[in-house]
Amino acid sequence: MSSTNEKVFDDNIKIVTLERDDLLKFRDLFYDELLLTLPDDIMMLGAIDVLGGQPKAVGLMIFHARETSVYIDWLYVDEEQRRRGIGTMLLNNLKTALIDDPDASIKTVFMNFDETIVGMGAFLRENAFAVAFYDGEFNIFAPLKSVRLMKQKEGDGRTLRSIPLSEVKKESFDAFESYLDKAGDEVMGVVGPIEASDYRPESRAIMDGDKIVGIMLVGNTVRKDTVIIDWVYSVPKHVLVAVPLAFDDVITQLRKNLPENTMISMASMNQNVGSIIRKTMPGAVFLEAYCTFWLVDR
Repeated sequence: MSSTNEKVFDDNIKIVTLERDDLLKFRDLFYDELLLTLPDDIMMLGAIDVLGGQPKAVGLMIFHARETSVYIDWLYVDEEQRRRGIGTMLLNNLKTALIDDPDASIKTVFMNFDETIVGMGAFLRENAFAVAFYDGEFNIFAPLKSVRLMKQKEGDGRTLRSIPLSEVKKESFDAFESYLDKAGDEVMGVVGPIEASDYRPESRAIMDGDKIVGIMLVGNTVRKDTVIIDWVYSVPKHVLVAVPLAFDDVITQLRKNLPENTMISMASMNQNVGSIIRKTMPGAVFLEAYCTFWLVDR
């Protein structure tokens, strides 16, 4: 395990800089899919408990730098090891490195979180982060059994149909992706070409003839009894029909294939799509997202 920038905070805990090869020893502190969503130039700090001569991974922080800012992508401490100050040790290691480097261009450290992470706001405030509500984005988290179908009225969207991604022609995907490129960043929810094999088979495209006008993508991995809706989108003209049509079909298919207590998670939806879906999930927990930052003071 790499020992670069190792710093001993007390008799038992050491903070070390990690390479990707070190992550095998920290695999209980993150989920594999996380690494697929992060940039290639991530940096990592690990917390190791060396009590009794048997090193144990107890904390992990992953972050990356862009221009004048550092973004913390992941900060996690083993549940049994919390309230020992390990999270603070990880943050302090990063802060000290930035403060002690007079030539560094980094001016701000950011970390975003939502209220499913209990106590994160108080923890970051204790560590001198400013915490603000991240307006306009929210998460939905609810058991599959509690989700209500939208039950479209007869005749609504009679020219539209919902089909599995595997039945969509490549030409239709290409045309849809071309539309997204021209529409701008405000509609983007995925990066790169849409491939049916990257998503669960319950995922659906809403078609008007051979044209994709809506889509709902279900993440390919069920993690800790949770299935993640990666993206829900409709062209503005069809949003009131395409979103409900995709939503009802996807939820119906998920109920056929997954236990009723499976949790459904959706995050960072635009306001129009979010407002439509919220009405179908009255028992859900609607989570506020927060943006936090710390200013480097040299």
